[in-house]
Amino acid sequence: IGNTPGNDMRMYEEKIAGYRNFVNKIWNSARFAIMNVEKEDLEAKFTPGKIKSLADKWILAKLQLLIKEVDEDIKNYRISEAGTKIYDFIWNYYCDWYLEISKGEHKNPTVLLHVLKTFLKLLHPFTPFVTEKIWSYIEKTSLITEEWPEYSEELNFKKEAKIMEEIREIISQIRSIRAEMKVDASKKIHAIIYSKKRTKELEEKRESIMRLARLETLEISEKGPKIKNAKSIYIGDIEIHLPLKEMIDSKKEVNRLNKEIENKEKYIKGITAKLENKGFIKNAPKELIEKQKEQLEKEKQNLKNLRSQKENMV
Repeated sequence: IGNTPGNDMRMYEEKIAGYRNFVNKIWNSARFAIMNVEKEDLEAKFTPGKIKSLADKWILAKLQLLIKEVDEDIKNYRISEAGTKIYDFIWNYYCDWYLEISKGEHKNPTVLLHVLKTFLKLLHPFTPFVTEKIWSYIEKTSLITEEWPEYSEELNFKKEAKIMEEIREIISQIRSIRAEMKVDASKKIHAIIYSKKRTKELEEKRESIMRLARLETLEISEKGPKIKNAKSIYIGDIEIHLPLKEMIDSKKEVNRLNKEIENKEKYIKGITAKLENKGFIKNAPKELIEKQKEQLEKEKQNLKNLRSQKENMV
């Protein structure tokens, strides 16, 4: 991993240590999954009918994408890229998110095991001794004799995956705000979320959002009043407001927003001038013009959000 065919690769202790940590991550994630299933779960066959939650559908959709891309990479001898994608899936999606969600919600042993077994198969060409050892705790057969995973359109839950990505973004953004405001890790805070489209899904994932974002209380509704002295985040249709009045220097925050608004206005002015330029419209490719128009609308919405944040601070 991390090498281009034909090039020499520098080996150093930190690199080896990094992959040792990765192997530890695989081992611990497998141990967690195995400890949280019963004997009958190990013997049960995975079927789509056993898929339950939004998180289940999200991780399975991510897994289908991984199978498709890794298969393509290996067929085309892009070994490093294939390994990097497997590494990223296991560490950033399965361990950091799916297992963490599973620790709080009702666990689904069938999906836990299916995902574990599938990524062990994908990982086997890279770490055969570790994967074979873990496999021996799950199955009586040898991993090397198993079929290579195949992509399944039936398990590619695109709609649910998109919703879960939004929920993951909500948690990540709240964590970022906590870090930015230097909120103590042990302190739980209050959050208010407005969304006309995602209220039901947000309620379904209430426990995960509260636990992973370190929230004391969480209000979810389709709409509501503007929250004064709050840090606000906008993700598509979703509004997140964190009333952190006692932890925010209001004057400093207003100054920061003023600078962002000023920069955004200059940027919008530049795009507008370009689109009003007859020479640009005449000579530029149609795709580029459409892209600029889309960017302009996006930046106008961002400016509107920034102004709304400033109003909430005043």
